[in-house]
Amino acid sequence: MSRVIVVSRSREYDARMQRLLGDDVATVMGAYLSFGAQIALDQLAGDDAEVALLGPFLSYEDANELVTALLRRFPDLGLVLVHENHAEIEEWVSEMPIQSVLSPTADDDTVVELLGEMRTWLIDAGAADGEAPDYGALPPQTDSEPNSSVEATEALTLAEPGAPLEDAPDLQPLAAITTVGSADGEEGRVIAVVSPKGGLGKTTIATNLAVGLARVAPLSVVIVDADVQFGDVATALALEAEHTLPDMVSGLAPRDTMVLKTFLSVHPAGFYVVAGSEDPATGDRVTGDQIGHLVQQLAGIFRFVIVDTAPGLGEHALSVLECASDAIVLCTMSVPSVRGLRQELATLAALGILPAERHVVMNFADKVSGLNAKDVEATIGVPVDVAIPRSSAVALSTNRGVPLLEQDSRDPAAKALNQIVVRFDSAAAQKRGRAHRRVVVA
Repeated sequence: MSRVIVVSRSREYDARMQRLLGDDVATVMGAYLSFGAQIALDQLAGDDAEVALLGPFLSYEDANELVTALLRRFPDLGLVLVHENHAEIEEWVSEMPIQSVLSPTADDDTVVELLGEMRTWLIDAGAADGEAPDYGALPPQTDSEPNSSVEATEALTLAEPGAPLEDAPDLQPLAAITTVGSADGEEGRVIAVVSPKGGLGKTTIATNLAVGLARVAPLSVVIVDADVQFGDVATALALEAEHTLPDMVSGLAPRDTMVLKTFLSVHPAGFYVVAGSEDPATGDRVTGDQIGHLVQQLAGIFRFVIVDTAPGLGEHALSVLECASDAIVLCTMSVPSVRGLRQELATLAALGILPAERHVVMNFADKVSGLNAKDVEATIGVPVDVAIPRSSAVALSTNRGVPLLEQDSRDPAAKALNQIVVRFDSAAAQKRGRAHRRVVVA
């Protein structure tokens, strides 16, 4: 295999290429690019490179400067841009002598195949005979302009300089290469945790659900703090997040899942976290559309996406509910809370965005409130699925930043929280069936 240079700002991608290519790869840490492309390339030894993989996470300026410096040092070098296929890439490819584009999520076989095709093309182009191919030359235009941006991009992919497109080696077009290896599996389950009012325990339920589902599907769960102004998921988990919600919905992250993944925080219990904004002013700039797009992105990556929404039915909560498969709706044993839930359910039904799977949770349940589960059900018109008893252990766990289910507690509240987790465990759900079981408040 040809010797390959990898220049990126992703340690994960560098390590993966080193494992895949072994001694045939040389990596350049993206941090050196802060001092200029030439200084970054000074870290390389030898002059026998044949192919360079540029990215992921390189800016246009980084890539453009690197291309110039690389071709100055390695005139016969083949250039592959590692990037998701977005509209902006057409501009990159048209303005830089890039031969191919590869998805960052392409599997190992695809990477090896592409590198082999690149080497074959380089030989056919004259590199093996000591003649430097003119990478800057573009294929001649046909009599008619390409009728789509995709066709224009494909015309730049591995076409021999100065030769018509039909004479180029029989390789995958750009659009195919960038999609091979991308996640095409079934979307994850989006669980929106909502309530008509604040203070009903949404964050407690969301964080404990994340802990419980992480036992069912380790590293396949993400919790999103979608309370853009006063979210406290990170506080409830005692987590110091380097990146927060506004980082996830701006810059490259909305267009590049590799960037998005690096912004996620990891909890020791085996799940990922999108922490809320650091202050209300910053969070207020996040729109409902941005939240909805983020949730859909995450649903393409994770098996379970838990979203802790802001109280009520504001723009952000509605955007989450529009793409949710499940809704956990909360109330307590108080008249204002129960009436609020009834109105919330009626509004969602009228808007046509009530998720197909609904899970009614009655929090802070006790026998001294003057109401019981039957009263609540009669008011809201649907069964109560889980009742969580009032417990000092829950308050203590929240103040400590350690969810109750992470402590393997035998507290009655922990047992009730586990009942919520079981509702999303397909194996357990089959045993439980769909029959409603009467809720009894101990």
